[in-house]
Amino acid sequence: MEAIKYQKEHNIIQECGENEKGYFMSFRAVVRKDKLSTQVRLVFNCISCAKGNLSLNDCLDQGPNLNPSVLDIILGFRKFKKGFCGDIEKACLIIGIAEDDKKYLKFLWYPDDDNEDFKIMQMNRVVFRCNCFPFLLSATIKYRIGKYSKTNKSCFGSMYADDLCHVTDDVEAAFKLSSDAVSILSDASFNLRKLNTNSKLLHDLWIYKGL
Repeated sequence: MEAIKYQKEHNIIQECGENEKGYFMSFRAVVRKDKLSTQVRLVFNCISCAKGNLSLNDCLDQGPNLNPSVLDIILGFRKFKKGFCGDIEKACLIIGIAEDDKKYLKFLWYPDDDNEDFKIMQMNRVVFRCNCFPFLLSATIKYRIGKYSKTNKSCFGSMYADDLCHVTDDVEAAFKLSSDAVSILSDASFNLRKLNTNSKLLHDLWIYKGL
């Protein structure tokens, strides 16, 4: 499977030994032909468990909700004339896992459908279906933003999960904020992409500056 091959090459997953105890996740491939980039995505199940046992999510603290109110974000587009949005590429495949915790994110992979031999793999990144993923993503972004004390961080107040939506009446301010957001997130290995806006002037500035 190409998705497995890609993740192995990028150190997102790795093969591990058979003797160490841990948690095994079931998974399946989800195909989205309408997507331009990632058409096949691996979706892991963190709630599966044997009868009478706990699942992985049963054992995890999901943490507090650090995301802003969706309603506040939507209403912002009614209060201001200009807005822009962006999306972090593959956000669920970037946040690393402590070495001792990787054994709880294992799965079985059959490289050849016609062969009964299997490999035991483990994740090197936080799995999207872990109930603590939203907290870890938001906390990581907030931690990175905190390093930039002189940067206007107001646009990150409207960052929901891996989507950034910001509204304003000042195009020049919007350009600076979006430029800063791309730079700050890039420093944390996050690629803010798919920038879109209802302002032609802002869009032209992005193109002119190669953003």
